[in-house]
Amino acid sequence: MTSLIDKFGNWLLESKHSLISFSLLRIIYGIGMLTVLLPSMGDRSILWGPASWWVDPEAKRRGYWTFDTLLTKSDELLFSIGYMAFIAIVLIFIAGWKTKYITPLFLLFLVALQSNNPYLTNGGDTLTRITLLFLVFANLNEHFSVDSWLRRRKGKTVKCKNKPAWNAVHNIVLLLCMAQIVIVYVISSYLKVVGDNWLDGTGFYYALNLESYQIYPGLNELIWQSSLFIKISSWMTLIAQGGFIIFILLRKLRPWAVAVLFTMHMGIALLLAGLWQFSLVMIALDLLFISNKEWATIAGFVNKKILKKRSIEDELFEEKELVAAGR
Repeated sequence: MTSLIDKFGNWLLESKHSLISFSLLRIIYGIGMLTVLLPSMGDRSILWGPASWWVDPEAKRRGYWTFDTLLTKSDELLFSIGYMAFIAIVLIFIAGWKTKYITPLFLLFLVALQSNNPYLTNGGDTLTRITLLFLVFANLNEHFSVDSWLRRRKGKTVKCKNKPAWNAVHNIVLLLCMAQIVIVYVISSYLKVVGDNWLDGTGFYYALNLESYQIYPGLNELIWQSSLFIKISSWMTLIAQGGFIIFILLRKLRPWAVAVLFTMHMGIALLLAGLWQFSLVMIALDLLFISNKEWATIAGFVNKKILKKRSIEDELFEEKELVAAGR
């Protein structure tokens, strides 16, 4: 028991974990938010702005509050300015510039938007709001960011990187985000198990049959023609979600479980309208279970395949050159 506590203490304090995954999460969260803001730009007033007065009676009855200081519903011009500012903040967040200041602003504007019209939120919005509160205290800009590029250009290192207190804060955020995704999968798998459709292999069929969510009805209909594919997809989803806790504890199975869930969420995004942000948020949080070492292994595998392909292409080119020279 003491050994486990010591190992956990070392893991918590020695260094920050999953920095690559956190950086990817930053980018994916930003892209997910843009899939909401950009397509809705023309209808922003009726959805969240002054023309969304139809939301107010029910929102007040349910006790929702508004965040008028950032995205006011009282003036069209001010709301539009705030909306454009939010888009700018999201773009800066994706780029990873001044991330420790931009992340709290991202959270505040997100809460302002969602409180203006709570009817447009889904599970992905809730997860984004909860985890962004944690992510304010995490390192999101170590990779793929303007901040990291500027540090390398100036030859600087992050002074707090190896400070145990900051390491602990970052790693606690990692655990909290992991806990959120585990809770989602445990509850989701439980609800599937207590029903009949997923156990008998037809759950995926009924999900594809939701007419109000179909983007390309013809494609959905084509997919559900294969009963074997429907059953395999239903059971793999149930196994991946239900056994997620076990899979993440087994290092060799962890990447495969994440890959299955990644495929599932990409399928949801492509086949069910309006769930792009939800799918991207789930994918981003799933990636947190892949460590920096595992990312290095994946990168090495990919590079090996690319080098092997280039080697084959070079050999074929040399053979063609020899043949041409022989002629």
